[in-house]
Amino acid sequence: MSKYWKDWISERFGDRPALPREVATRAFWADLPREKLEEFFQFMEVEYSLDAGLLRPEDLLQRLTAPIKTRNPLRWFIVESRIEDAASELNYEIWKRAQTARLIDCLPLFTVGEYVRVWCGKSP
Repeated sequence: MSKYWKDWISERFGDRPALPREVATRAFWADLPREKLEEFFQFMEVEYSLDAGLLRPEDLLQRLTAPIKTRNPLRWFIVESRIEDAASELNYEIWKRAQTARLIDCLPLFTVGEYVRVWCGKSP
């Protein structure tokens, strides 16, 4: 993971500790299927190199997709392209899962909590 990406994560999530998966699951998503929740956690860790324990249900998805603010063109190029790629994959996955679960009418989603519920096939 590049220094710029680590900085981006710190800027977006540096205000909170990363909870262990078990703690986050019990605290926020105990009613959701464990297997699908684990898939979501894996997805976030692969696409964003982000410890899923940093996420909270009330987080706006913008926290993950908002453009980077910098005057450094190299930093912008490295981070912005990765943000856009991950956001595209995020949108594709949720669209696919919403369609499978017949929740397409619930789109668009705005929070991580809504996203996780639809990912797991539940209504937001």
